[in-house]
Amino acid sequence: MSPSKIRIMSLSSSLSHAAGGVYGVQKSLAIHCQSLGVEVVAAGIEDSRWSIDNHEWENIDANAFPSVFPKFYRRSPGLSNFMDESAPRIDLVHLHGLWQYPSFLTRRFQFQHRKPTLVSPHGMLEGWALRNSSWKKRLMLGLFERRMLETAACIHALNEKELNDIRNFGLKNPVCILPNGVENRNASISLCKKKEVIFIGRLHPKKGLVNLINAWSKMPEEILKVWHLRIIGWDDGGHERELETLIRTMSLEGCVSMNGPLFGVEKQKVLDEARLFILPSKSEGLPIAVLEAWESGLPVMMTPQCNLDIGFQNGCAIQVDTTADSIAEGLLKFFDQTDSEQAEMGRKGKRLVADSFTWPKVAEQLLSVYQWIVQGDCQPSCVHLDA
Repeated sequence: MSPSKIRIMSLSSSLSHAAGGVYGVQKSLAIHCQSLGVEVVAAGIEDSRWSIDNHEWENIDANAFPSVFPKFYRRSPGLSNFMDESAPRIDLVHLHGLWQYPSFLTRRFQFQHRKPTLVSPHGMLEGWALRNSSWKKRLMLGLFERRMLETAACIHALNEKELNDIRNFGLKNPVCILPNGVENRNASISLCKKKEVIFIGRLHPKKGLVNLINAWSKMPEEILKVWHLRIIGWDDGGHERELETLIRTMSLEGCVSMNGPLFGVEKQKVLDEARLFILPSKSEGLPIAVLEAWESGLPVMMTPQCNLDIGFQNGCAIQVDTTADSIAEGLLKFFDQTDSEQAEMGRKGKRLVADSFTWPKVAEQLLSVYQWIVQGDCQPSCVHLDA
């Protein structure tokens, strides 16, 4: 069987920017794998952004279906029927994300159609993530999630840390380690840099934004007069309102702004013009936002929980922990650097992405995993068996 005959269903709970970084990963892998000859159909559940973002799937056959009660679970009879109808034409289901209705459908697909599955948890088996809404996850584990994971042909880890999380969860499946990536624009670094520190991502307590704002309030007056903190992203569970209240309480309206979500050209313009990207997160898989910042020539400040220690090792990231004091110390360290030192950090990040984190390279490795699972080809070097 040639690679062109491998037929993949790329499955998730959302096929739009409403899914955050998972959407970008799923879409990019689908597009680049199809360019390598894999036949890809994407399936998911309709959300508020589907009608806006569906064109971004380019030549991928992408299908989103309405959901019904209960809201948090997002059950979709249409998606269920589509998977059953597509089963004869599908060699493998690649599930992105856990803890929602597509996990149940994946388990049912395994049982009814006896075809292999590849699961990408995207950091959702990490300890902090498991403790968040833990009662729902314990319920789903007992009903279908654990069995779905245990019977997957392979599980996709983003790095060694996630491999350890998977093993600590008790899973003995083969695990392939493949990082996230970004598109390499081969663009020169902008010289029109504003004195802006930016965060881009989901507005959720795990991102550490409360302590980021607290840290910003500790900056000397001369810094607050010339530097600006921009928080860019979409609200999750009302956290945006909490952050806005905190900014007003600390009288930081003049030097901290909440800008809502930005995508595409607008987001890229902000990345190209800023001086520093910051992600003081408590839990991540492998954040696309950091890779996008590096690709744009931006220095990064982040926690070890971002699982990109290679950035610290290559001199393109400043390490902080999640506390306000540590973030403040890191900011002062960055502000003490000269313009040329900051620019050199950005150049190192751009080189790192070009060498290790581009989608074409990741897709080639993923194709070898598909071929191994579906066609019985040789085990790729990125696949790790349980000891």
